[in-house]
Amino acid sequence: MKKSIVILTVVIALIISGCKNTDNQEETYMDIKEPEVVNYQSIQCRQIEEALKEEITATIETNYGSVVVSLFPKEAPLMVDNFIKLVEEKYYEDFGLVNVTSVSIGVGKIGEPDYTFKTATGENIPVEINEDFGMIYGSLVAPRRINVEGEESLNTGNFAIIDKDFLTDEEEKELIDMEMTQELREAFQTVGGNIRNHKDITVFGQVIKGMEVIEEIRKLEVGPLNQPNKLIQILSIKISE
Repeated sequence: MKKSIVILTVVIALIISGCKNTDNQEETYMDIKEPEVVNYQSIQCRQIEEALKEEITATIETNYGSVVVSLFPKEAPLMVDNFIKLVEEKYYEDFGLVNVTSVSIGVGKIGEPDYTFKTATGENIPVEINEDFGMIYGSLVAPRRINVEGEESLNTGNFAIIDKDFLTDEEEKELIDMEMTQELREAFQTVGGNIRNHKDITVFGQVIKGMEVIEEIRKLEVGPLNQPNKLIQILSIKISE
């Protein structure tokens, strides 16, 4: 049975801006087109195979176009459940996809780089690692601080999409000796991604349509808080299963 939950939001910036423009951001509307299917170049790895099953999907409608993510409820049940519940309670209404890092584009409060994310239960979530999954191009991950003294490794409601589509020469060399399946290694070599903190970050989804939207955001100039100079609005989020 197909079950859909539509969350209509007013104005959410790329990392979640909260219904307003900031002084250094311009509101932009592009010609909305149907999202393009991501070409994973016939990669033979379990992560892509599971994504293409589309067991549960999240469709994020923005003023730059739609991004469709296939979630991994079996491999990361806690994070997926938390994400869905936060969508249902409209938690992300005050956020936007505006946190631009060197490897990903994620959510966060506009003007609040140290904003603390919450979870649906109020308790942080244990990290969920699957040996077949990694931060390849297009993966949906739960970013968090790594190796902070005295701090337990836990996830919150934070998420980001990996859009780094290459490996440096140094990373190519490091990849050879990293502990991972050969299929996943070949996936990194084919489409790129982030090999840093491998097996420390939860991968709970994979973009199957609309990476061109994320790539357009990547082209924008960013300010001192890693936020693009264009206001990216999330118009709705739809969970389908």
